[in-house]
Amino acid sequence: MPKIAFVDTYYPEALASWHLTTSSYETRLKEIMARLFGTSDYYSNAFRAYGWDAIDIVANDVVGVDLWRNEHACSLRGCVSVVLEMLQRFQPDVVYCQNLTFFTPQQLRSIPAKVFTGQISSAWPGDDYIKAFDLLFTSFPFYPARFEALGVRGRFLQIAFGGDEVLKSLQYRPAQRDIDVAFVGGVGPIWRQGTATLSYLAQQVPTFRWGGYGLEYIPKGALREAYVGPVWGIDMYKMYARAKIVVNRHGEVFQGFSNNMRLFEATGCGALLITEATPNLSEYFAPGEECATYTTPEELVAKVTFYLSHPELLDCVAVCGRAHTLDSHVYIHVLKFAEAEIRKLLEEKSR
Repeated sequence: MPKIAFVDTYYPEALASWHLTTSSYETRLKEIMARLFGTSDYYSNAFRAYGWDAIDIVANDVVGVDLWRNEHACSLRGCVSVVLEMLQRFQPDVVYCQNLTFFTPQQLRSIPAKVFTGQISSAWPGDDYIKAFDLLFTSFPFYPARFEALGVRGRFLQIAFGGDEVLKSLQYRPAQRDIDVAFVGGVGPIWRQGTATLSYLAQQVPTFRWGGYGLEYIPKGALREAYVGPVWGIDMYKMYARAKIVVNRHGEVFQGFSNNMRLFEATGCGALLITEATPNLSEYFAPGEECATYTTPEELVAKVTFYLSHPELLDCVAVCGRAHTLDSHVYIHVLKFAEAEIRKLLEEKSR
């Protein structure tokens, strides 16, 4: 049975906001995974179903890393050093990094593994970090060619929804929708255009609510007043399950393409997704049938107003979007492609 280690980092604010156990490393890790933050344990669970021995490591969970160090008589200090030791002892065939810059290239290559792979759908980290890997997956359609130019296999891999893992934890109840319009995510300079759009929406639609981070960048006004606080992991899904409409916005780094997690999280939780009209959106959803689109803040407000005044149509599009996500955009299905690519490379390296 091949072995794979998924190494991820979480927002420190999220880790600090949860009341997690300090009794043992394994118990704490299970509690973190149960929070359903980011990709949670969707990858490791899928790979176990495909026949792998898979582990998750939240590499920047200082408390958890220290628990592991004490439980395993490890004299090393610091998250990076201890995580490297964790990997040395696990002896994975494959290391899969969700944060390509947690290790330096030299540290990464010191791990006793045959294949180094990972996922990146964020700003370019620098050529040296990219070249440290054998294979990289991305939901940015413009990245694979850049990987290949550096001698690294690049594969497009869409982001997806957690599926049953989320819905069971959420105890999904589609009738309980007491928020007209919601957004969960960051605001501020990194998302200048998107923040301006959300500000306009908040001014025009008083029932709009948002949770997330970046409040310090928002002056007094409608957007600040619409803030409900930090919303991480399972609490984000709960907010989506309460929302009739979830508004999506992408950052400038996406270069005008649809690809973020919110597309699938919102639809998977049964809300009507209203997202930017982009060249590749139809690869994921049928606009007008499984989601709605906008191109300007004014059009967004018009679409929100229209669907709120036509609840039967809103419900119809939301139900179709949810059905399509659960049928086509869940990790247990999407990751079959990644598993096949990783297994093929591992076989090549093992010859």
